[in-house]
Amino acid sequence: MRTPFVGGNWKMNTDRASGVALARAVAQGADACKGVEVAVFPPFPYLGTIADALQGSRVALGAQNLYHEKNGAFTGEVSAAMLIDCGVSAVLTGHSERRLVIGESDDLVNRKTRAALDAGLTCVLCIGETLDQRERGETDAVNERQLRAGLAGVRAEQAARLVIAYEPVWAIGTGRNASPADAQDAHARVRAVVASVFSREAAAAMRIIYGGSLKPDNAEALLARPDVDGGAGRRSVALGIGLLRHRAGGRDEGGEADRLDSRPAPLVGRRHRAAENPNHRSTARSQRQMHSTLTVPALLAASPILSGLLGVAFLGCSLLLILTVLIQRPQGGGLSGAFGSGSGSGETAFGARTGDALTIATIGFFVLWLVMAVTLVFVSRPSGPIPVTAPAAQTTAPVEDLPTGQTPPPTAQPVPEVPAASPVDGDQPVRSPEGGDESGNKPE
Repeated sequence: MRTPFVGGNWKMNTDRASGVALARAVAQGADACKGVEVAVFPPFPYLGTIADALQGSRVALGAQNLYHEKNGAFTGEVSAAMLIDCGVSAVLTGHSERRLVIGESDDLVNRKTRAALDAGLTCVLCIGETLDQRERGETDAVNERQLRAGLAGVRAEQAARLVIAYEPVWAIGTGRNASPADAQDAHARVRAVVASVFSREAAAAMRIIYGGSLKPDNAEALLARPDVDGGAGRRSVALGIGLLRHRAGGRDEGGEADRLDSRPAPLVGRRHRAAENPNHRSTARSQRQMHSTLTVPALLAASPILSGLLGVAFLGCSLLLILTVLIQRPQGGGLSGAFGSGSGSGETAFGARTGDALTIATIGFFVLWLVMAVTLVFVSRPSGPIPVTAPAAQTTAPVEDLPTGQTPPPTAQPVPEVPAASPVDGDQPVRSPEGGDESGNKPE
């Protein structure tokens, strides 16, 4: 039996704090999925931080992309060796957003796939057709072309570290879903192509996961199919747990590949093992979901309007408290007499006759004032860790651009402030900016 694989692609979402909180929550949830391999794929800047958060857990750390060269003058790119140095054990290649939005060709996807496998990483190769291609009846042709191109030059012994992700682009964020029969048919055909590229045994052992819109209402039916070996989507962690429970109770073993009882090699670096970010929520909402309660101070801190109203109410209560104290000062006495000092009748703000209406009002205003004062203290406190500003970078002009014998003085450049994470868009439909197909070519 193939070990199910569940992956969560965070895309360009989360920040450092919410990413760590999510990773820790996933690590706790992964303890209930001991029969499933899972992986998270956070943004590049947080790989090291997430690796620390996943230390000692069963969750695998993955990267969303890599470059096929080992090193060199490739500005903005990241090599496989760099990813491994950050604790990464798996990487995505050929994702539909990289093909359609960024314009990556089949050849470039193949180079990245081979670079990942050559470096010892587990590679999740993504394939899938667009809505136009599906409506033209090109599903199988597109999948086979992308798959054969992506696997070109891959050695048979590397197949054990391959995971194929079938992601029908037309079923991502469009409201249209692939039926379990559609997914099973596509997966079976993909497995047949893998068998022709490598061998029947390699195809039987390879995990082919569903990367479309995997949701609670369709997950059980999709994951019950004999050639569907897991999934990738917004809710992959919870659905992976459901998959484990489903398979523990038995499933249809009618697929010929399943009966071969082959099992792929585990992910590299088992101290990291898996899960995902629900990519349809904002960063703030994701952070709130990590807590079981919402306090009144937290609610007030989150709403500037409520905080302003509280301040106005506090000011009004203060004035009323002062007024009631002044009214109760002894006849002809000073202000200190209102609190029991000096001579007078003894009718003071806090020592007047029992049952006096003004005394009760004063005590009530004082208690209300005290409660609002404490609440304002909590509201004004920082809700999170104080951000640490990196020291200003020192930059100099290139030596070759300066007159001979002169050395430029260092110029301090301010570190730009990182904007808050935008709302997580989750399953948005993928479209080429130029209306092209999955290879970046315009339709004729």
